[in-house]
Amino acid sequence: MFAYTFQGTLLVHHARKIDGLSLAVYRNLSLGISMLPLLLFASKADFLAIPQFLPLILGAGLSGAISLSLSFTAVKFLPVGVSNAFGNSATVIIIFFLGFIFFQEKISLAQAILIGIILGSGILLGFQKSWMPHLDTRTSLGICLRLIASVFTGCTFFLMSKVARELNPYIAAYSWELCIGIFALILALGRSVFLKQKIKKISWKKFGKILLIASPTIIGSGGFAYAITIGPVGIASAISVGGGMFISMILADWWYNEKLDLKKWIIILVMAGSIAGLKLAGV
Repeated sequence: MFAYTFQGTLLVHHARKIDGLSLAVYRNLSLGISMLPLLLFASKADFLAIPQFLPLILGAGLSGAISLSLSFTAVKFLPVGVSNAFGNSATVIIIFFLGFIFFQEKISLAQAILIGIILGSGILLGFQKSWMPHLDTRTSLGICLRLIASVFTGCTFFLMSKVARELNPYIAAYSWELCIGIFALILALGRSVFLKQKIKKISWKKFGKILLIASPTIIGSGGFAYAITIGPVGIASAISVGGGMFISMILADWWYNEKLDLKKWIIILVMAGSIAGLKLAGV
């Protein structure tokens, strides 16, 4: 959780300078290099079984590319803490319901109440003003982008979870991140043809910085992929994004001077606490 949040918050610096889809291309293609050590934990039989899971891997890659590019775009309009609060809360709820439908992971009454609190807090947060001098003033657009991204985030986590559980968690994590980069590149090339918006060119030095910043993903995605093989996907995601919301707020305060007022802190902490409570409510 900490590794994934750390790299995600650092990447906001680049997300506000180049378009989200271009950054998704550079970030995830760089992960094809930095995450190679994960493959050392897979057996020959695991590699031979990859073709059976290719539809799931490709689906996770496509939905992940859409999710990531929209999330990177949203932080042009929203403070990091607010963007993560919306996105992570919606994602957890989507994953819980997907886990219920496809993995038969039951949702208790207490969990349903906590989900209602999360939704209500999200609506309340949406009415709060989030203007800051370094952000685009179209806050509502940022919220819409982040919520749409959450639908695809839920789908990509769900598909990756199936591969992790049924094939190998480390192959799942590596192929997932790499396929996101490949699909982001395909989408970016399609955009350049149909919308005449080319991929933002960056120097090799900046690519190296993105590679370095994104490299903790080997711990974030690798750890998450393993966690969901030993416990419910809804619980693993709740711990990951619930704690991530709080840490991203602190890091954004330090790095980007995005100081949230007391009301926003209370709402986001209620959301984070409710997400963490989903674990206890399911015990």
